[in-house]
Amino acid sequence: MGNSITVLSGTLVTLTGTESDANSDLNTNTRLWTIESGPSSPAITNPTSLNASVTPNSIGAYTVKLSESDSLGLNGSDTVTVTSKFGLTLFGGHTGTVPLSDTWEWNGTNWAQKSPVNFPQTRYSYSMAYDSTRSKIVIFGGNNNTGVISHTLEWNGTNWSQISPGNFPQARQEHSMAYDSVRGKTVLFGGFTTDVVSDTWEWDGTNWTQRSPVNFPQARKRHTMAYSSAGTKTVLFGGRTNTVLLSDTWEWNGTNWAQKSPVNFPQAREFHAIAYDNVRDKIVLFGGSNGTSWLSDTWEWDGTNWTQKSPVASPTAREGHSMAYDSVRGKTVLFGVSSNNAISDTWEWDGTNWTNKNPTTSPQARFWHSLA
Repeated sequence: MGNSITVLSGTLVTLTGTESDANSDLNTNTRLWTIESGPSSPAITNPTSLNASVTPNSIGAYTVKLSESDSLGLNGSDTVTVTSKFGLTLFGGHTGTVPLSDTWEWNGTNWAQKSPVNFPQTRYSYSMAYDSTRSKIVIFGGNNNTGVISHTLEWNGTNWSQISPGNFPQARQEHSMAYDSVRGKTVLFGGFTTDVVSDTWEWDGTNWTQRSPVNFPQARKRHTMAYSSAGTKTVLFGGRTNTVLLSDTWEWNGTNWAQKSPVNFPQAREFHAIAYDNVRDKIVLFGGSNGTSWLSDTWEWDGTNWTQKSPVASPTAREGHSMAYDSVRGKTVLFGVSSNNAISDTWEWDGTNWTNKNPTTSPQARFWHSLA
């Protein structure tokens, strides 16, 4: 056994063991499934059977143990880690007329609007990242329709909380963030304050720390970042200075930035979206604007090179959309925007093709939102 399972909170999990899981020498076995640790203690159904089940009812990681003993006094045990999380979460953005402050969750079939007691003020062009260690979504900055802001907010699956750190980046919009799961830090780079900037910051759940790398990307806005857990690097692509669109690829290792030199790479662009597929170890990029037209191309980064994909089906050309990887279902999810106006379509990428999900319930059409 000794494996890991990731599910949405409230999902029934089947626990299947074999007699060899605990001890291959056991004869007439007495067995028991128990919750060894976790954020709550849900009841296990059929706890003395090899085939038991449990429904995690709180967000976080549960260690479930199978213990066995036999008539000869031999004992053995094995464990499985069950991680319970909330669905992909979408917040805010802009309709083209008004900024938004609503929160939605995607379960793979449909969208459901959440009703938190506390929630951020309307905003767009902010950045959002999922802290998988603390099971929190982190938001920083954005524009509230009157100017740029410097708020730090967190979502726990039920409610939003505004954090008051001692240190924090300057108010900004059109920056990018990604969560480094190895180092336990949310990384922020660049954006627009009163001008484009090239600063690097990290959030540890309590405070922001400005880093001082020797090498770093050119000041920019409207770029994207994603963290590769296999490569243990935060990857940055594209964006624009005040005057020039960019097509460069950089990696952050926690100390310094290093520019990569791929043989193939997407054309220069802004307002694109990327997400990391941790099962296939690929960073997926879709769309954006090249300054004269909106794009509908799909690319993947493998740590060395970019490869353009040729799916049979694809979302329409767009900019200002958002993507995130659904680790429960193994799909990259894209929401919103088209080349005509703000729309509310939902697409999924499986590594080969895009599928339009056509959910019965969707968030209002928007752009400049985030999904994590």
